[in-house]
Amino acid sequence: YSIAKAGFSSFPQSDGGKLCQDLISGIELPILNISHRMGWSTKHQPIQISSRNVSHVHFRLIEMSIEEHMGARTREIEEFPDILSRAPTFEWSSMISDTSNVRDLKSIIYPPKPVSPGFYLLVVSGNADFTQQDNLLIASQIMVSDLNIIVLPESIKGEASGIVISSLTGDPISD
Repeated sequence: YSIAKAGFSSFPQSDGGKLCQDLISGIELPILNISHRMGWSTKHQPIQISSRNVSHVHFRLIEMSIEEHMGARTREIEEFPDILSRAPTFEWSSMISDTSNVRDLKSIIYPPKPVSPGFYLLVVSGNADFTQQDNLLIASQIMVSDLNIIVLPESIKGEASGIVISSLTGDPISD
């Protein structure tokens, strides 16, 4: 990074200087990605943040119906305009890094309080106003429940089967 900056400042009009500027622009580009389980228990669930050149991350959980949850086809933010206009059920922010560090960073963030069972859209933003323009904005669906289903491989008859377990203990739930 420092070599590219020196190359650009020494030769800004040369082809090499312009390539250095392109490299600097790529390194300084803000990046924000998330990873989490789709099924959360009502206890705190980790959200893994992968970022670069982002100092704060802002979160909103917006309740959605089971029909909206099942009908979603992608994780693209444009698919959820009606849901995004709703007041969030819960929101919080977290400082993750100093933006002067141009290195990739991985952080684990937990919601500061338990989340009630239901279906939610988790919206993560690089700025506090959650605007779509000039912002890193991510949407992801979440189902919160104290029950999980482990789907077993298809049986010989082609029927799906599974085991219902407690997401708090991992113990099977009896019939």
